Amino acid sequence: MSADEHLMFVYGTLKRDQPNNHFILKKDIGHAEFVASGKTVKKYPLVIAGSYNIPYLLYVPGQGHQVQGDIYRVDLKKRNFMDEFESHPTYYERMEDEIIVDDDSGSNPEPKTLRCWVYFMKNYKPDMLKLEAFPCYDTNGSHGLQYVESENTSDLSDV
Repeated sequence: MSADEHLMFVYGTLKRDQPNNHFILKKDIGHAEFVASGKTVKKYPLVIAGSYNIPYLLYVPGQGHQVQGDIYRVDLKKRNFMDEFESHPTYYERMEDEIIVDDDSGSNPEPKTLRCWVYFMKNYKPDMLKLEAFPCYDTNGSHGLQYVESENTSDLSDV
C-alpha cells in the first residue's frame, strides 16, 4: 500500500447500504475501494444517540461488542474528506485499531487482521454509556432509531 493509501473501517452511516455511503462512492472527493467486511478485535460500545440518531463508537475498550463494519482502501483526498465529515479531531478522533477481516469461505483457520483507521468518540457524555450497545449498525434496524440527516451534527449538545 502506498503512502497515499489508507485503510478505513466504517461502522455507521458510511457503510454499504446506509444513508451516507454515497459519500464514500463519490469520485470527485477522492478514491475509495471496498476491501472487505470486518469487525473490531476489541469490544467497544456502539450506541445510537441524539436527536439525529447518530451511531457513535465510544472509546471504551473492553465494553460492548466486537463491532461489525466495512473496510475501505482510500486515497489521501478521501481520507481528508472523511476527517472533515467526521469532524476529526474535535468531535470524533481518528485512531488506528485492529480489524478482523470476514472470511465467508471458512477456509482460513487463522483470521486475518488489518490495521485500519477508525473514528472513535473519546469525549462523550457519561450517560451515553447507559445506552444500548449494538454489534452492528443499520439505520433500519429493529431499534427503530432511523438516522436523521442534518447539515451540522458535530456538536455534543445534540446528544
